Amino acid sequence: MPRFNARLPLLAITLVFATVNYQFNWKYDDPSVMVTNDEELQRILGMAPPKHHDIGPVFDNTSQLLSPESLVSKPANEGNGPNLEQMISAMFAHKPMQKRTGVAWNGWPKQSATDDPNKNWWRQSKMCFEVDNICHMRSTNGWFYYEPQLKQQVLFQPSMQLRFESLKYDGKQFAERRINITVDASNKSDNITFMDIHTFQNNDETCKISPIPTHVVLQSLFNFMIGEFYVRTLSPLHLLMTSHLIADGTNPLPQDQDIQFYVHLSHGGQKFYDGHKLLLSGMLSKENAAEVKAMLDLFDVSETDELDGASSDCECFEKMVFCGYDVYQNDTTTKSSKEDLPTPDSSLDYTLWNAAHTASDLDRLGYCDRDYISKGIYSCKEWADLRHFLASNFPKRFPSLNHDILRYRKDVLVRNRFVESTYNGTTTEWKFVGLAQRSYRRSWLNLHDVMQECNSLYQEKQLKVVCVEINVEKTITTYEQLVLHQSVDSLIGVHGAQMTQAVLLPQHGDVLELLPWVPKNYTIRGEWVQTRHFPTPLGVIYHNTDLNHLGYSLGRASVPLCEGVGGLGSEEEKKCLTNTTNRKQFVWDSRDFNVDPAIILQYIEHFLLVSDDAKKCSELAHALDGDFVLYNVWCEADDVTNSSDSKLTLKHYYDSFPESKQKSRNPSLRDPSLDIDIVSLTVKDDFLVLFNNSAIDSWIQYIQNVRSITFIGPESDYFLFEQHLQSHTSSLYADPKALSIPIRWVNETHWMDTYKTKHRCAYAGVCQQLIKLHVFDLKIYLNLSDIGDNILIVDSDTVWSREVTFIHHNQTISYFERMFEDDDQQNCQGSDPIRFVEAISIGRKGIVVSSEVADEFNHKHTLTPYKSCRRPQYSDANGARHIVHFMLFQQDVMRHLHQLVTKSWHASSVWQAVTACHKYEFCKGRISEYELYYAFMVSFYPERMHVHRLTPGKDWMNSAICGDREMQCCREKNVLLKGCHDHRIKKYLIDDDPGDMCCIN
Repeated sequence: MPRFNARLPLLAITLVFATVNYQFNWKYDDPSVMVTNDEELQRILGMAPPKHHDIGPVFDNTSQLLSPESLVSKPANEGNGPNLEQMISAMFAHKPMQKRTGVAWNGWPKQSATDDPNKNWWRQSKMCFEVDNICHMRSTNGWFYYEPQLKQQVLFQPSMQLRFESLKYDGKQFAERRINITVDASNKSDNITFMDIHTFQNNDETCKISPIPTHVVLQSLFNFMIGEFYVRTLSPLHLLMTSHLIADGTNPLPQDQDIQFYVHLSHGGQKFYDGHKLLLSGMLSKENAAEVKAMLDLFDVSETDELDGASSDCECFEKMVFCGYDVYQNDTTTKSSKEDLPTPDSSLDYTLWNAAHTASDLDRLGYCDRDYISKGIYSCKEWADLRHFLASNFPKRFPSLNHDILRYRKDVLVRNRFVESTYNGTTTEWKFVGLAQRSYRRSWLNLHDVMQECNSLYQEKQLKVVCVEINVEKTITTYEQLVLHQSVDSLIGVHGAQMTQAVLLPQHGDVLELLPWVPKNYTIRGEWVQTRHFPTPLGVIYHNTDLNHLGYSLGRASVPLCEGVGGLGSEEEKKCLTNTTNRKQFVWDSRDFNVDPAIILQYIEHFLLVSDDAKKCSELAHALDGDFVLYNVWCEADDVTNSSDSKLTLKHYYDSFPESKQKSRNPSLRDPSLDIDIVSLTVKDDFLVLFNNSAIDSWIQYIQNVRSITFIGPESDYFLFEQHLQSHTSSLYADPKALSIPIRWVNETHWMDTYKTKHRCAYAGVCQQLIKLHVFDLKIYLNLSDIGDNILIVDSDTVWSREVTFIHHNQTISYFERMFEDDDQQNCQGSDPIRFVEAISIGRKGIVVSSEVADEFNHKHTLTPYKSCRRPQYSDANGARHIVHFMLFQQDVMRHLHQLVTKSWHASSVWQAVTACHKYEFCKGRISEYELYYAFMVSFYPERMHVHRLTPGKDWMNSAICGDREMQCCREKNVLLKGCHDHRIKKYLIDDDPGDMCCIN
């Protein structure tokens, strides 16, 4: 999938994977019209609906979204969450969030963030905000500050609000409004009497000060799902807590501190699971550390804490830290920048908003997102570090853990009559296999049969293996979950069904991830859960850890629906599985499944029970049948001959192929000179085609050697774009190439501030063309170092339907021209940019030329002649145009063009030169960046050009309709692409003219 560099809302880390089914809400010009999918759009347009277009999960792998100041990113994972119908409650709103006033806070001063990193580790992130000595009255939800009995430091007690977003998911569930904090700096209780160090009298109210000094609230996007929570909360939290450790013995390490953690679930109906408690409890090592709570507990009047045997409505905290929020200083006169970090000022008002994107201020800490993995497949260590961190903390926090694990394993062996009750061994000679079960959705239907077959191996083959059911929904405590997972050597389960907890397995544990059957062409989302050429979205969290992570692709036999109806892949079977009765059950993440016991036995006998010294790397990839894939395995290097020298090494055998055969699959091994970076300027009116009509999907599928996709657009459209991107990424998984392609957003602020405010735009609508001529500012001024020298500009509302290569091995570039048969068009009787293209390279010496002689003057003096149209100077011209919704720009060519134009006009930029040129008659006319660049190539770099001709209405089309059915017709007719511009859709709404149609023509 495209790498959604999903910067974690809590910090600034990337990577997320999800399996949530989000509907795409498209709001058209009329605020009362909500279009949810292609069928609804076409119903409004009066068309017959195409075949069903099923919109899939958010699978934020690693897409980068860039704010003007910094990279912001994206993301999503799978976990113990509601069913898909409930998951629609996780849908983003179609409109931007509430307007945020003030200036974005840039965090603590650098010296404050590093002076005591053990104690104040959260200060490394601008998305963590702290206040001192604050009290809460549960019954009234009143908040106020107090003066401590012993004041040892300057207190930070500003006016502060923690606001909920007015986001609604499915029209039913809104932001959790009960979680709402407002405290005024002036609301400080001075009339207090301390009764002891933890209690004071405030007027008639007794307030209890929590004995836990630090209370940390954690919020992140989609954190109600356990997998999302692990990626978006635990991973960045781990980096914050451990990146600057100072183990000098003077201060406790962060994991040894007294901390009360809270999980902020931002929307009503989202459930707080034991899995949240369990994983977050592993971040602390102190025995009897406070149990993790839901933040909502703070606002529940029935949940008064009992301190010193007494209950109180008033509870106070020495320090409260809120991580995962966008913080704004609500004083518009306050300036802030990364270079001049403001010292927190108690005189200012601060507002905290739930971050609906991901942060980027901890890039310096590093992060193993999928982009990073693709570039340095063995260098990513952070998932391994996090797993090791948890594993080192659990035994300290729960001292009886090892004893309880041994007792559980003995009980299982005795219960299965594999050993006598007098058995007193360590059980290490036995392999325990956990079979992950769920009570609803994705239930393992024949798990009992599999367990019987597994447990018969001892009686029949004397293999010391025992299979047990692991169902966290049946556990009573979080500790019981921990004991279960620490007791098994291997965990087997279907993708996403409580498999995040595999990170709790003991050292060198084994994971078998069952990949659901998702047939192609069934309009059922979920192809991404079958990823075999790269870690699955779930499997990324096991990448480069000590775990052995394998996958197995389940087939048709795993699905009990419609058995015996037609043949495999028949139309009868397809209709049965996707009809209104079965469709919901057939979707992979709602479907119960069967597994052939032979699959599990093969895995156990041919991998799990094979000793380490017998796992030769050269043989391992072929030890199992082709339906297995070895994502992350430890094996013995082939050059080890002496068993005493045996040393395991980590290997990734994707797609069941050894790495030596994967050169073409590894982006870092491709010929970089062929790579292109797509840049698309977009606005919200384009989002219908961009997302619902799968324009992005088509770019990834058909444009070869794409390395990244960057969108440039208005800052006001950013949140809407991000929400829709995260709601529509599932289809991107259908193409394996998507895994190595980051998607990001850059606000157009840089170009507006740098050029437009100084030089204006020649006329309305031309600013976008000028941004394209300055597109390499992404590298030069915005420091996007991964943008290469070849940028393909693509209109965001174009949908492609056949493969195209832009850079060839001989380093020629594909350029396209559209042909016309109409004489007026061939003779330039339209709005062709002749004067602009020719005049811009002439410069100021043409400013005195009158309109009557301008064409002849331009022809004689231009360095960029416009040779496409038939006119006296070019009587044999073919009448082609080069405005075809896309063009590849090269940095060296663009640099040369800039030098020529700016010198001719004595200008500081091409933008300034274009604006100046358009004032004069010899230059007036349509401005076209594509025709200018093409003419410059023809004049200066013709040897690089490989020109292809397109015939409008045949292999290059403009239309109002780019839905699934229409694009299938275009593929069948070998059409290159369709431009589905917003104005054509509006025109169709008015006069029923859809434009060029593949399904009609």
